[in-house]
Amino acid sequence: MDDHDNCQLILPTDKRNPCFTLYRTEDELFIHVYYGVELFEIVLNDPDHIGFKMMVGRLFNANVRTSALEDVFELDRKTIRSWGHAIRSHDPNHLQRVMLGRGANQKRTPIIDRYVVRRRRELLSEGCPNYRATLIREVESIFEVKLSGETIRQIVNECGECSSGDAPEPASMETQSDFFENRETTCSTPAETTTTDFAENRVESSLQAVSEEFATLCDELDPSKCIPTAWLPEPGDTILCNHVGVLIFASALSSIPQATTSPEPLLAQWLGSVLLGAMNIEQTKYLNWNDLGHLLNQPVRFPTPQREQLTRLATPATIDAVLRWNLEQLGLASDDNDLYYDPHTTHYTGAQNVLKGWCAAIRWADRLINSDFIHTAQGHPIYFECTDNFDDLRARFLPLISRLRASLQWSLERVLTFVVDRGIFSNQVFTQVLAEPAIHLITWEKDYHTAEDGDWERLVAEHRLSQTFGSHTQNRQRNNARDHRPYHFAYISRAWSKNEALRQIVVRATNPGGRTVQLAILTDDIERASEPIVRLMFNRWVQENDFKYLNKHFGINQLTSYRSTPYEQLRDQLTDRQVPNHAYLEKVKIGRQLNQRHARQLLIADQARRAEIQRQQEFKNLQAMIAQRESAPQGTEIKPTANGDKNKVLARYYNASKRYEKYRQERERKIEGIHEQILKNEEEKSALEKEVSRIDQLISQEMVRMDLSNKTLMDTIKISARNLFYRLFTPFKTAYDNYRDDHDYYRELTQSDGVLRWTGSEIEVHIVPQVNYPPKLQKIIESHFKELNASGLTLPDGSRRPLRLRLTRKEQISVQIKESPEK
Repeated sequence: MDDHDNCQLILPTDKRNPCFTLYRTEDELFIHVYYGVELFEIVLNDPDHIGFKMMVGRLFNANVRTSALEDVFELDRKTIRSWGHAIRSHDPNHLQRVMLGRGANQKRTPIIDRYVVRRRRELLSEGCPNYRATLIREVESIFEVKLSGETIRQIVNECGECSSGDAPEPASMETQSDFFENRETTCSTPAETTTTDFAENRVESSLQAVSEEFATLCDELDPSKCIPTAWLPEPGDTILCNHVGVLIFASALSSIPQATTSPEPLLAQWLGSVLLGAMNIEQTKYLNWNDLGHLLNQPVRFPTPQREQLTRLATPATIDAVLRWNLEQLGLASDDNDLYYDPHTTHYTGAQNVLKGWCAAIRWADRLINSDFIHTAQGHPIYFECTDNFDDLRARFLPLISRLRASLQWSLERVLTFVVDRGIFSNQVFTQVLAEPAIHLITWEKDYHTAEDGDWERLVAEHRLSQTFGSHTQNRQRNNARDHRPYHFAYISRAWSKNEALRQIVVRATNPGGRTVQLAILTDDIERASEPIVRLMFNRWVQENDFKYLNKHFGINQLTSYRSTPYEQLRDQLTDRQVPNHAYLEKVKIGRQLNQRHARQLLIADQARRAEIQRQQEFKNLQAMIAQRESAPQGTEIKPTANGDKNKVLARYYNASKRYEKYRQERERKIEGIHEQILKNEEEKSALEKEVSRIDQLISQEMVRMDLSNKTLMDTIKISARNLFYRLFTPFKTAYDNYRDDHDYYRELTQSDGVLRWTGSEIEVHIVPQVNYPPKLQKIIESHFKELNASGLTLPDGSRRPLRLRLTRKEQISVQIKESPEK
């Protein structure tokens, strides 16, 4: 027992446990178990160690109180019970699974890892081109464990093979020989050379020749930019390939990796995934990664490593680089400076304690995430920021513009005009905008009433002869370019009576149905003509519709990451301000409720008192009538009482008065109690401050801000995909001239499967759509492909092999089925 001097008692004896005592050593590394005064065992103080689990399970089986074990070891009751039951079970496999946890069924062992590393080195030295498939077969035959190619890659990287001079294994990349060995279906198109059945006896020799030829081609082009590709065919080789429709965007997929300082192929992979309909990383598991490897090369296949890479890349530098790349793809002119600014709110339904705000989707105030979007006048998104509701739109407006200029590398002298729908109306904002010569603001006048200007005809008569009056008609197209509806606008421009530095434009708008509304626009730009201002303001629907489009087809409302940061860690990054104290407001609310309850009880007491007075009066009247009946001479006719038997009536009045007296005392006590609560609440309210620090209040409420860096990068790729789709879709839309289904046709075309055929000089991309196109539409698509082919498309896998898009029907393709070898 001398060892007890350096140990801490953590489990004493009790009625349920008269024998066992547990001590933790001073360094907290070991636990000593004593049975009476004798040392029973010493185990590591590690909940993951099997000895620790066995000790806890034995104590449970010895009927030691489970709640005491929970408190001492900080374990769940179910976990303790499962360990105890596993020790008592007759199944050794069950005991192994419970005690080893997830490690019980791991395929990897140290022996297998050492074998894979050593054997891989031997296979590479022997020149084996398909060493991974060989390793998988050998491990399965020797250790009776079937490993995947990804597991082989992890073993090689984790066991330090790369440090010996070999290059790291690419994540989830299918080797060249794996592709030729495992492909079971080949196709051929009606061309001079048909597809050859790849026999195993010619794979190794053909690979060596093709690899040397491709390496020579890369050296001639640019060795620093040409990377190994997953598909190295011989002339005439053809493969069936999913997702080939995404090669319509081949130019953008080839250029986006170069947007960052060091090329990032993952950006092309995510851009292609979004264009193929995968709105988030989780949905990429429904894509064919083998075929995407032929198109984009070296894809990261699984969601978990993709999320890890997203966290690595989600930096301001990468986000700004992609935003600038997106702007380059749009080809925005230097004089195109009209921009739409609007916050897009997303209703947050998770478990994090985030700030609340007005959410238009549910027409209620609830937890939300703001995304402040900047669109061009044509409706293309070019910049956005994700944040919470710590600052409202008026406080976020000017700082966002400064970050916009820095991100897109626009000069401070470039004059920008922002059209804002709502939430910006403020004298403070107007003053700040007037002080900034490089910023103009256009917004609605809040609470404008038509009665302020009186009769519109009189107002027009006063300004018709001056240049302040104008009118125009805007045509909005419907089903095609010839089907449009006219909207008429008449407007009067003048100085705003509430602030002469601002300009007010009163607009009377009439829709095709004859419905008329009168509104007022405010702007600080006093030199610009009224017509473009009115057109910009009434064309804001292009931005609102784009929010719906981004959410429906690209999942802009999705969160991407669930990490958060407490406001206590954000204190130094935020500008604090005084806000109403929530505790004070809560006391005000409670006081209002108490006053209502107090008034209600007083009303009930007063109504009961009045009823009792009336009841006493009726009681007296009844007594007088009864006395008159008894004292009247015999034979005198007296009107009978309406209440029936006199004794019952008197008893009812008497009981009612008795109940009133009983409940009167209870009501008085209740009224007095509520009055005391009101006084106590007023005293507590007076001790509180009406305004407190915004940050201190959020910290006390344990509020958090979502870490939106991952979402920002992914949404940047999504808006780039949206703009890229629209840029190529526009000429098709103009040629097809049917706005009812043109978008669906083109989206289906870009997500079609098809065939790739290497002719020796270019890759023929035979896109096979799932729908039957009418002859007119086929000609439009073929003409569209001709324009794209003329732009010089190349395969976005880094090989720079030229592409030629072709629209192909299924009946033009012959298919061969290659029998898979018996296993």
